Amino acid sequence: MGVYFAEEYRQFEKEMLERKKEYLESGCSEQDFLEYYTMRRKQLNRDLAYRRRTVSLDHQTEDMDSDGQNPLYSDYLSALSVEMELPSVHKFWWIDQIENPGLLTTLLSFSDEELTLIDMSVYRGLTQKAIAKRTGKDQSSISRKLETLYKKLKKSL
Repeated sequence: MGVYFAEEYRQFEKEMLERKKEYLESGCSEQDFLEYYTMRRKQLNRDLAYRRRTVSLDHQTEDMDSDGQNPLYSDYLSALSVEMELPSVHKFWWIDQIENPGLLTTLLSFSDEELTLIDMSVYRGLTQKAIAKRTGKDQSSISRKLETLYKKLKKSL
């Protein structure tokens, strides 16, 4: 299972509420603050995605040289790389915000195709017709599939 950052999102939202008060009191318009909020939210999502996909190499060992680096690190720096195949669920940023364990378990049990349908319908706001056009399937098929998914999600609540 992946790493989820619900606490970071909560802290971010709390900070944004405080900043909104300050900005509005200083004469900033709602639209200006919304643009600021959107920019900060995108940056938070990028930062958290980076943290999910990286591994720190800064652990201490007894083989450190005087600069605090492992001698092999400088010799083989160009050969060091870590590539990691991430589960497809990580491309759905909104899963990080799910706090209900039952709902989260249900979502994680869905296939990539099912999560994509939910993402397009709920988070991107696409109509069933638009989803059908993008996926190359019939609108009735999309409608039935979404109805089934929503029923499963409702049961998990």
